[in-house]
Order: sequence, then C-alpha cells, then structure tokens
Amino acid sequence: MTTKNFKDFFLSMSADERESYAKSASTSTGYIRTQLIGRRRTPRPSLMRNLANASNGQLTINDLTSFFYHQPVQPTSEATDHQ
Repeated sequence: MTTKNFKDFFLSMSADERESYAKSASTSTGYIRTQLIGRRRTPRPSLMRNLANASNGQLTINDLTSFFYHQPVQPTSEATDHQ
C-alpha cells in the first residue's frame, strides 16, 4: 500500500475544493496552509480523524501520522476495540 502525502493531496485541490475540505474537517484553509502543510504544528487526534474523514477515503490515519510523525502508527487492540 502506498502512503499518500498530505501536502500533495491538499495542494492538488482547487481553491474551492480546499475550502470545502477544510470546512468538512472543522478547520480553515489558512490553518492547513500555515501550520499543517509545513509541519509547524501536529494536529490533535480529533483533527487528524477529521482530516482523514473529510478526504472521502483518499487519506487514511496512517497516511496522516506518517506525514506528521514520519512513521505510521500501528493501532493497538484498545484502539481497534472502539471502532
């Protein structure tokens, strides 16, 4: 499985698509551009889930954790029990 890059994903969208994506993820395009794309901030788990969900299957939590932490996070049995 290929990991998708969050920056490439976001920048490939039109301005209107970015706005819609950010709104669906409960954030703003400005926050994504200034804080997340350059990895100045790491989103909290709730925002990371929102970013993945708003991508309509184009990004996974592992894609995002790989982008922000430079390595995928393996789910624990406790994390998978709550899904």
